Amino acid sequence: MGSQFAQVARALGAGRVDAVVGTPAKQDIAHELGYDHAYLRSDVASMDADTYDIVIDPVGGAATKAGFGVLRAGGRLVRVGNASQSPDVALSSMAHWIENKTTAGFNVGAWLAERPEEGAASLRWALEAAARGEIRVDLTRVGEVNEVPDLLAALERGDTTGKLAVRMAVGRHSEILL
Repeated sequence: MGSQFAQVARALGAGRVDAVVGTPAKQDIAHELGYDHAYLRSDVASMDADTYDIVIDPVGGAATKAGFGVLRAGGRLVRVGNASQSPDVALSSMAHWIENKTTAGFNVGAWLAERPEEGAASLRWALEAAARGEIRVDLTRVGEVNEVPDLLAALERGDTTGKLAVRMAVGRHSEILL
């Protein structure tokens, strides 16, 4: 998600778009992908409060609390995943009220199941934006079906910076890239 997020946000009119990454090498890649600033995960605790209007949180756990802390009054934290597989974290309802902040969740799988027409329209938009060159889609690695465990292990270790694809044979002479 992170490798396209800044590009999509810009295509939809966002101004400043920052990232939180795990390694210095990924900071450089984040800048190449259009992020204005790329902070190391270890530095998030030292970020200024009242910085962001929107924080998208695919990580969960401590990242959720840190993301809530850097919101401006009127800001919104949107949970879109739990990549850390951390237990749920509590955010104070008093803090929501006193600091004028909100939280929301977005589960793309559930949304697609409930709204397939809107999902198809979003996919069309994304494919057209990629075809026009507005959104760059990098492949970290293309593997065969028997390499899926290795591909998933690389993803879990955080070794990827783009998409992973699996080449699958279909019929005698054709193949599909997923």
